[in-house]
Amino acid sequence: MADLSFPMTTKLAGVSYEQKNIERAVSHGSTYELHREPQNKFDKNAILVTADGYRIGFIPKDLAQGLAPIMDMGAEIRALFVRKNVSSTVENQTVGVTIQLFRRG
Repeated sequence: MADLSFPMTTKLAGVSYEQKNIERAVSHGSTYELHREPQNKFDKNAILVTADGYRIGFIPKDLAQGLAPIMDMGAEIRALFVRKNVSSTVENQTVGVTIQLFRRG
C-alpha cells in the first residue's frame, strides 16, 4: 500500500482513454474532483478524477487502495493540477496529468 502522507503527488492512471478531456482540463491552477467507484468491475477501490464533469483518469491502484477507505469514511480529498506529461511514439502522442492531493479536514 502507498504512503498516505499529505500532500502527495501522483500521476493519473487510465489517461490514454481520456485524451480529448485532458486537453480541456489541464492548466495551472485547475482543481479536480475525486469520485469513488466501488462498483468498478476492475477495482473496487477505484477513484475517478474529473474536471468540470469531464473524466480525465483514475488515482493509481496502489494509492487508491489506501485512499478509498478514508474517502468512504467521509474524508474529503482534493486534487490540484501540477503538470502535463507528454509521451510520444512514432504513431501516437499521449498526454498525462500529474496532480497533488490534499486532505481537507
